[in-house]
Amino acid sequence: MVGNRIPVYFVGLSVAGYSLLAAGAAALDYSDSLLSVVLRSVIVLLAAILLVRAVKRRNANVVAVLMIAIGLFWVLYFLRIIYSTLLSLEPLSRPSEEYYIWAFGACFLPMLAAARTVPNASSLTSTFRFTYGLLFLAVVLAVAFGSSMVVTQASDLENTGRLRLEMLNPISLGHLGVTLAVFSVWRLMHKDECVQRTWRGNLLLVMGVLLGLYIMVAANSRGPIIAACCCFLFIIAGSNFRRRSLMLLIGVCIVILLFPLATYLEQTLGISVYDRLFSADVASDSSRQLLYEVAFQNFSMSPFTGAGLEVRDLQTYPHNLIVEAFMTTGIFGGLLFIFFVGILALSALKLYKKKPEGGWIPLLFAQYLVASQFSGAIYSSTYFWLAIGLLIGLRRYKRDEVIGSAVPQTRAT
Repeated sequence: MVGNRIPVYFVGLSVAGYSLLAAGAAALDYSDSLLSVVLRSVIVLLAAILLVRAVKRRNANVVAVLMIAIGLFWVLYFLRIIYSTLLSLEPLSRPSEEYYIWAFGACFLPMLAAARTVPNASSLTSTFRFTYGLLFLAVVLAVAFGSSMVVTQASDLENTGRLRLEMLNPISLGHLGVTLAVFSVWRLMHKDECVQRTWRGNLLLVMGVLLGLYIMVAANSRGPIIAACCCFLFIIAGSNFRRRSLMLLIGVCIVILLFPLATYLEQTLGISVYDRLFSADVASDSSRQLLYEVAFQNFSMSPFTGAGLEVRDLQTYPHNLIVEAFMTTGIFGGLLFIFFVGILALSALKLYKKKPEGGWIPLLFAQYLVASQFSGAIYSSTYFWLAIGLLIGLRRYKRDEVIGSAVPQTRAT
């Protein structure tokens, strides 16, 4: 039934929809912001439908403390947006309406819908399969049509040394590869009661690991690589001793594989992985340090209510969500943010062990928790907030009620 597939479509499009859109646009040599607007509108519509259905169920099985903390933080953040865009009229880098659209439509509403969607074993499997399919297709298109070349203002071609798509920057593209690789490794490690594994499925997953790693390395961004390492350690920590040994072996093979891959990228695409990852980028590090220092100065000027929506004088965000939470909402909002993120981080590993059929959700949260320390703003970190919602939804999911029921097996990845 279409109604039962709405959570599947919602999660799949939220996790992989934009990446697939960007890769498809590159394949067709077509770029239009209207496509992104249409996709975001569809996601918002699906989120609204899920919320209406959740209200009708009147299911009170919610992690109340977490939801209250997250709700209070968002109230403070929305008040900051209102004050900065309507009352103080501080200079901002974007039109005022974009902060409302991104914060409410792209982050808050999908997070709330994901948190109110209680999955079962079959829907978890269906959601993962649909999401994985979109991710795999997006990565294949990115490998085929991604480029490190950009057109300068002088209409010259310049090699940036980082793979990208016209609608997807290298950091986002790198995280796309990480998500596919991490999901593939997890699926290879996890045995699903609802799915009968085939050799074709295993081959597809191995290809997913390789393609994901290729995109991650070719994007040549430190943040995605650090996130991938943290997810790999997360899988090891959540596995038994036998699987830990297997994961360590896989890790050694991946590290060995990365060296010839980096050499290949430098020789064919001019992407110098070694120079970017292992040399000191003084300009980038100094810029990031300046952002942190000015953001802290802004916070110290108004520690109780927050200083502004963006770093004053620089008109940008700090590229660290914890720093930004204190800067925008003050000490109370910052502590709320640390509180609910800390609780979720502690529970993610427990959920990974207790509810292994949904293990891809804690991994998605771990990836974008790490990512939030290096890039993104509160109002635009869509994957981070979606992962929070999915993790809360997984907490509400009662595993033994479903595993004990008869679920037909399917032959799938």
